[in-house]
Amino acid sequence: MVTEGDNNLLEGTFSSDHLKMVEIKSLKVDGRINKILKILSACGISLEKINIRQANTSS
Repeated sequence: MVTEGDNNLLEGTFSSDHLKMVEIKSLKVDGRINKILKILSACGISLEKINIRQANTSS
């Protein structure tokens, strides 16, 4: 997770050139998901490549 003062960590953290899809599974969609989306977007990953699924608690 990126904290205040770590803005330079996003540069060069990973390469998304070969990334086809990002799948996020969470029990609920909340502020953490928004933070993850902002980080991925800042790294050049388009929102079209991101799939968010609400995890089922019964499994």
